[in-house]
Amino acid sequence: MGLNGFSFYNFPTAIELEYHQPLDKFEKEINEENILYGDKGRAYLKIFFDF
Repeated sequence: MGLNGFSFYNFPTAIELEYHQPLDKFEKEINEENILYGDKGRAYLKIFFDF
């Protein structure tokens, strides 16, 4: 899922927000410690100037 926005007020600017939800959950053992992956989504914010 993503959201895009543009502004040309002072200079060209683009703002983008993305959210990624994992499809699978799994555990991995690293240095005798179990690490759980895929239980939370991640959000990414991108800001572009003069594109």
